[in-house]
Amino acid sequence: MEDEIEKESKECSDLNDDEMGEEMEREEKENLLIEKNTLWSDLHISRPLLKVLYELKFENPTYIQKDVIPLALEGKSILANSETGSGKTLAFVLPMLERLLYSPNIKLRKENRKSVNITKALILLPTRELAMQCYDVINSLIKYSPITCSLFCGGIDPKEQENEYKKKKDIFVCTPGRILDLLLNSSNDFIDYLEIVIFDEADKLLELGFKEECLKILDVCKFKKQILFFSATLTKDIKELANFSLRNPIFIQSENKNKDDKNKQTNKNLKSFKISENLHQEFLNIINEKYRKATLLHLCNEVYKNHCIIFFKTRKETHLMYILLKLLDFKCEELHGLMSQKKRIESILKFKNQEVDFLLCTELASRGIDIDHVKYVVNYSLPANVVKYVHRIGRTARIGKKGTACTFFLPKEKENVKKIIKGVKKNNNSKIYKRVISEEKILHWDSIIKKNKNKIKEILENENVEKEIEKSNISINKIKNLITFKDEIYNRPKKTWFISSKEKSKLRKMNFKNGIMKSDGYLNKDREEKVGSNKPNEDNNNRSKKHNSNDNTKNKNKNKRKLDDEEEDEEDEEQDMKKKLKSYRSIIRDLKLNILPNKKDKNNKFKLNKKDENDRKGDFKIHKNFNKNKGSMNKKRK
Repeated sequence: MEDEIEKESKECSDLNDDEMGEEMEREEKENLLIEKNTLWSDLHISRPLLKVLYELKFENPTYIQKDVIPLALEGKSILANSETGSGKTLAFVLPMLERLLYSPNIKLRKENRKSVNITKALILLPTRELAMQCYDVINSLIKYSPITCSLFCGGIDPKEQENEYKKKKDIFVCTPGRILDLLLNSSNDFIDYLEIVIFDEADKLLELGFKEECLKILDVCKFKKQILFFSATLTKDIKELANFSLRNPIFIQSENKNKDDKNKQTNKNLKSFKISENLHQEFLNIINEKYRKATLLHLCNEVYKNHCIIFFKTRKETHLMYILLKLLDFKCEELHGLMSQKKRIESILKFKNQEVDFLLCTELASRGIDIDHVKYVVNYSLPANVVKYVHRIGRTARIGKKGTACTFFLPKEKENVKKIIKGVKKNNNSKIYKRVISEEKILHWDSIIKKNKNKIKEILENENVEKEIEKSNISINKIKNLITFKDEIYNRPKKTWFISSKEKSKLRKMNFKNGIMKSDGYLNKDREEKVGSNKPNEDNNNRSKKHNSNDNTKNKNKNKRKLDDEEEDEEDEEQDMKKKLKSYRSIIRDLKLNILPNKKDKNNKFKLNKKDENDRKGDFKIHKNFNKNKGSMNKKRK
């Protein structure tokens, strides 16, 4: 294991913060991501945007921006792959804004003449934080132009979002769940006028939870609009989806100037993982699980003293470490899914404004979040796969800056570490180091943790009491509202949901069993068999015959029956979910076809044509008898 880590590298001793800074300064190289021979004006960027770019001190474009912007301005659909922190956001935002500046409506606005509000661009991002970040970038770039932008994501009052939706601003920046909610429960006529659809962090969007939503949006938009896919990691799902939804897509893989191969625009030569060459990667072997916290405390106190993001596997781990660091007077904030939207924004702003030294977070912050001053990333637990590892460490060493990433692992996780190292080494020339910490320092911090155990328990108990009080207050307010606003609540039209939370959790389990873990490259053949199917071993019957006792045979038969019953239940659940998904697809299609007003009938906005009514009735009949007549279903649809 040590030989694997130390290949092409030296063994890294325990360094303090000053020594690490000096070492990074000594190794400082010129920015390899920026194309200094190319100017923004060479990419045909107009004056209002150029003015903002120079104000923000973006003097030259990066390689990905240089490659993407000219093609995007021509209206071509693109699938782009570039390392984290290479400037992908500007690569799709700038050509989008440039195209919008020349649209007729915005030209009329420039001349102070009346114009119709029409949404021309839709940007989809996987998390609220990324959506807000992208929204802020666009607002800073449209400073000297009449372009307008709206943000749609969870954590914001739905009524406010509906009012904003009706304004039909030029650009919609949104998360898939919220925009689908608005599409289903209000008019979706803006889709016909869309010109650009952008998927940022495309692989994350197509993961569990958002895959079906993205398919529905693409089903509406495909073959009509310019569609752009951007991500630091490209999976088979993205490539298949791009081939399905794009006409003659261009595949762009950005390379820096040190590499001999030029940008290749073929699907076969696409690389999966891109890592900055300025990133200093370290792996730290923890002898025992109980010393994990002590190891982190030592690093926070001696090595990574500030500008550090720490990633945890679970929300519980994140919160426990946050309490411990607070007790020991470390300046830190936490970020995870259980926090309200206001608290999430506050914690990110505090870290951005350098009010705190450490940001403790889950995978929520591993995608696309761009904070300039991040020097260090610590993986408190080993990431599940290479993709997650790449996105976590990509929060540092952005736009050619230096950065350090340290990953903790246990002796039993050595095989997984080897797979991560191989995945990283395949496509990158980055060096990997081993960090060593003396036992005395770890034991010192372990004793401090033991002294504070009772205090941590007290804080957790108080928090649980506060949560219970909050829950009771919320339930009381709900009852009061039901009594006072009873008529209004019951007269509201019922919302249609694309998919419920329960169904989402079932889908996750189904996809997990159908081989998502296999793609991670972690599973052995034995483990794959267990994940892929819960069938009992065929040798059980032969083994039972060898045993003479009747008790053993009875127990084995019972176990077999249980396993068979579980299999049947799971198969039934999977079939039910597949039926529901197919019915959802047809309903969405029907809504898409029939939700627009009929031009002939001005008074009756949502009147259906006779053909549409017949098609719709036929579809619902098919869904009732889906399993019985698959052939008749295809005939009716044709």
